[in-house]
Amino acid sequence: AYFFMRKYMLLEKERGVATAAPLAAETLLKAMDYYIEKDIHVSASIGVALSPRDGATFEELYPRADVALYRAKAQGRNNYAVYHADMDA
Repeated sequence: AYFFMRKYMLLEKERGVATAAPLAAETLLKAMDYYIEKDIHVSASIGVALSPRDGATFEELYPRADVALYRAKAQGRNNYAVYHADMDA
């Protein structure tokens, strides 16, 4: 079995993104969840951090999105999590 991991960041500047982010994450997860072959399954985990709530710069947002990403993975892969300050505790 081969395992491969990549991290990508999507930056979107738009009003209402706080409510759109979970919907976008769910849509991406559904699109990524498929089998290439019988034994090869592709899935994704997504961490979301929102500006300005979670930070205003890349340097502030990236580590918070990363914390949310690892929370999503801990919940069982092919999942997403939105960052909240209590995740740092």
